[in-house]
Amino acid sequence: MDLIQQEKQKVRLRYGNCFFIGVLFYAAFVRIIGLDFGLPFLYAYDERLLVNGAIHVIENQSLNPPWLGWPGCILMYLLALVYACVVLVYFLFLLLQGTVSSWSEFIAQVGKDWDFNPVVFYYSGRWVMLLFGLATIAAVYWFIKKRYGGKTALLASAAMAVFPLHIYHCRLIRPDIPSAFFIFLSLAFLVRFQERSSFKDFLLACILGGLAVSAKYTSIVVVLPVFIVSLTKDAEKERLLGGRYFRDTVRFRTYFSRACLILFLTFFISTPYVFLDYQKAIDQLLFEAQGDRIGVERLPGLQNHLWYLQAMQQGMGGFFFLIFSIMGGLFIYRDRKTARYWMFLFPILFYVVIGFTHLRWDRWLMPIFPFAAGLFAVGFLRSRDWLAALHPTKGWRYFILS
Repeated sequence: MDLIQQEKQKVRLRYGNCFFIGVLFYAAFVRIIGLDFGLPFLYAYDERLLVNGAIHVIENQSLNPPWLGWPGCILMYLLALVYACVVLVYFLFLLLQGTVSSWSEFIAQVGKDWDFNPVVFYYSGRWVMLLFGLATIAAVYWFIKKRYGGKTALLASAAMAVFPLHIYHCRLIRPDIPSAFFIFLSLAFLVRFQERSSFKDFLLACILGGLAVSAKYTSIVVVLPVFIVSLTKDAEKERLLGGRYFRDTVRFRTYFSRACLILFLTFFISTPYVFLDYQKAIDQLLFEAQGDRIGVERLPGLQNHLWYLQAMQQGMGGFFFLIFSIMGGLFIYRDRKTARYWMFLFPILFYVVIGFTHLRWDRWLMPIFPFAAGLFAVGFLRSRDWLAALHPTKGWRYFILS
């Protein structure tokens, strides 16, 4: 009997993985459509900042980019690497064809065209953003599957694949999609650390948190859960007692002190010129944070939060997703597994913080969407199970849900 059950489980796992690959293919398909939106013209000004910054890094062979307002340095370095590979591959292709015979000839023929019409850099950069979006969907599937099973994970990844706002921003070169990926993985490893007390998970959570802040300053919210969990773990080990906590902190023996060190080092290594050229970084940050831009300025009172709530339900595809996401948070709270509370606590925290900023952009909601997808799947399937207990007829419960 055990062998039969194991065989059935293997079959379910195989089918589940096949369905997930199908979800990924669909997510890629709907994001690739329109990936060349607007080109060779630009309708999203932010794209120019990252692309020009990456090209500046290559041309000047300097890690000091011209723009530090997000800061976005880790993305500029990544794009610079991608662009260098694209140029090298194209050069080798023309060399094998016999179109060019040397690097100088290649630069003379192709370089001028790309300076005038750099579509190849924007298009390849958008592919990088698309891959970050697909990686986020895969991360949602992996995290949810480990805790709620394959069916819930498949539904969560499918929901993430069809969120309209996520689809739209995966087609633009901005720091929001990568920062959402780093934030979600950071919190995922933080939850694993709470469950297993593995230092490797703690280290990954801190590194990914530092990379998230390096991609976008608003991601600094992820630092708070890391600090809270670190202090909680320190308290569990009773290092707060006997006057030893300060001594252990100075010697980097506590989780809190290690979190501070790892976060700072990750941010410094990935964004060094925020410190080395701090005056430029401060000036550009203040410019970026100006709240007097027409159409995106802060609304009075709590209207900013209401605007973000409306943008969230529209960006997720309607109230259907939003309501079940809220219900999913309630079900997770009812389970009393405190490590998983961050699945709904972090989206709430991030939502409150961005609501108090001087600007309002719908793309700032990107870090909330991976958590919302997981919450939606938990809320929908738990609601279905609850209705099944009340009304055993399948058609009846699906009628109520519809």
